[in-house]
Amino acid sequence: MKIISVYIEQFGIFSKQSFTFNEGLNEFTRKNGWGKSTLCAFIKAMFFGMKYTTGNEFTDRKKYLSFSKGPVGGNLVFEAKGKTYRIERFFGEKPKGDLFRILDGNTLVETEDFSENLGEELFGLDMDSFERSVFISGNPADKKNPELTSSITSHLNGLLEDSGDMTSFDRVIKGIEKEISSLKSQRGSSANKTIDRLEGEIKKLEKELTEVLENENIRKEKEHKLFQLENEITDFGKEILTLQDSLLENQKRKKNGKSNLGFFILSVAFLLVFAFGCYASLVWIKNAKIIAVLAMLPVLSIANFFLLAVQKKHSKKQIEKLPSTSELMGKIRELQNKKDALIIEKTGLVKEIEFLERSIDKADVISHELSVKKEELETALNRLKILNLTKESLGRAKENLESNYTQDLKNCFLRYMSLFEKEQFFSMDAKMNLLVEREGQFWDQRYFSEGYKDLTGFCARLALAQCLFKMEKPFLILDDTFVNLDKEKLEKAERVVAAIAKNTQVIYFKAR
Repeated sequence: MKIISVYIEQFGIFSKQSFTFNEGLNEFTRKNGWGKSTLCAFIKAMFFGMKYTTGNEFTDRKKYLSFSKGPVGGNLVFEAKGKTYRIERFFGEKPKGDLFRILDGNTLVETEDFSENLGEELFGLDMDSFERSVFISGNPADKKNPELTSSITSHLNGLLEDSGDMTSFDRVIKGIEKEISSLKSQRGSSANKTIDRLEGEIKKLEKELTEVLENENIRKEKEHKLFQLENEITDFGKEILTLQDSLLENQKRKKNGKSNLGFFILSVAFLLVFAFGCYASLVWIKNAKIIAVLAMLPVLSIANFFLLAVQKKHSKKQIEKLPSTSELMGKIRELQNKKDALIIEKTGLVKEIEFLERSIDKADVISHELSVKKEELETALNRLKILNLTKESLGRAKENLESNYTQDLKNCFLRYMSLFEKEQFFSMDAKMNLLVEREGQFWDQRYFSEGYKDLTGFCARLALAQCLFKMEKPFLILDDTFVNLDKEKLEKAERVVAAIAKNTQVIYFKAR
């Protein structure tokens, strides 16, 4: 696979400019600012198109269209699988404004061998994976570490006929992680997730149910107190009735005392009248029997007089022993006030009991809702458990799949590194993370010098390209790849590049 020519109608600083490429090594030694990175970006755009986003990300589409006047794009002629093709692409501000054609290089007739997704169909890689493998840039803005993306993993495992498998794997894992995140907040997160929300609602309902059950005990205490109040009110009512009866009896006795006094006065008057009658009888009546009867009347009148006098004295003593009317009325008012206070207390107590009963009536509703929430929580916890187990199982499956090629990839990396370092301090783990061994332990790339980062990254990409493409080798693009190497390692790196170029087209951009 090789690039034959490039024509740029308009792209960044280039306008109506052509470039031709040979087999083997194509070296462009140019000063900074000439457009090395722009030419690399154009080649990528011909194969993969240009990314479009509506956000603030500063993509190549935004970058190169803003510097260009007129149609942005051009054509690229390449050879693959024994055939020559010509790509024609022009770009608008949005993908719907893009133009794409691919022609047979010999007949110049449009072909259906490839679609506008040419890069993925030709290399078996998406753009991100292309930039992590056969496109090796030392430019900080474009530099990407070699990494086992889904596209690369699919290719390494020979899954190109169904290359969506690994992409689907990543999508499934992301979906699982998203679902897990929606169920349970992570440590240090205060997000209101399903399980956290249900646990909070259950705790609240349990507290409400406890309060309701406590209200049942309080209600029983209130009802007992209400029963006691009602008995006290009844007792006060009876006492008041007794006092009222006493008051009436008192008034009646006083009234009877006054009646006896009148009768006494009437008896005295009768006695006087009778005495006068007797005197007249003695003077005018001569009958002895009548005189005898009349003689007895004074004795009876005197006896009655003394009897009434004794009765009056006894009644007076009894009346004096009775409570006074004002005293009885005071006691009645006192008892009535106490009774009224108890009635008011009873009314308040009845309202409290009614309120407690309404609260207690909610117990069944709360219990039902609590049961539902607990079932929902159990379901969510089971789902979380299943999701975690699924994620772990898929992870192990992917690791098993990756183990099919990671050893070959590691061995290939070490062979390239041996061209630069006699002693092997470097290694690679199953996820293609580069490591250096120092003082008995491995350290990751953060502890590498910039030169070693570039060197190990270069060797890792060469190893990746070798493992990715067993049959037809793609071209390699090197853009200022060795800017951080010292003179000795730079010379070695360029000898390695020259050796690779014997079997692979290499387009090598370096600063003058």
